[in-house]
Amino acid sequence: MNKHNNKAIGALVIGIAGLIAWILPALGYLVNIVGIIMGSLGINSEKRNIAIAGIVLSVIGLLFTLGNSLYGILLALDDLI
Repeated sequence: MNKHNNKAIGALVIGIAGLIAWILPALGYLVNIVGIIMGSLGINSEKRNIAIAGIVLSVIGLLFTLGNSLYGILLALDDLI
């Protein structure tokens, strides 16, 4: 088994975890960025489609995390006004 195959599978697993981790933005950013990096490293493997799926899930999780962060900032600013 190619060592890049493990990175592709890891990217998919981390991408799935990132869809849950967005609830806590500090954790969501970390998990999703690691998923994107792992997917990028695994893109040259035999399991290219799995790496791409991991990247896509991580990007979606990152967008959810960003949205959650912005929502939290808006709520904090609303309390100040």
